[in-house]
Amino acid sequence: MNNPILKILIEKPWNYTATLDEIKNITLIVLCGTVAMFEKSITLTSEQKAIFDTQGETYLESLGDGCSRNMNAAAKITMAINTRTPKGAKNG
Repeated sequence: MNNPILKILIEKPWNYTATLDEIKNITLIVLCGTVAMFEKSITLTSEQKAIFDTQGETYLESLGDGCSRNMNAAAKITMAINTRTPKGAKNG
């Protein structure tokens, strides 16, 4: 099995890491939680990539901050979150 080649675009320890893969997907890996820490991976949509192209790191910081503070609010930002909801389960 081939592992994807990832380039780190921006790395903010204890906050987020932005990566770029070989097919130009940008993924934001955000550190979330308070007592129990976990990471959430978010692949930017084409619209979000366009905003990132104009606003740069500031845009990723706002996405990462929104995600780490409130995953429900992050979902409202229309992110493509790399998780699957089991069939029949309800989100939110």
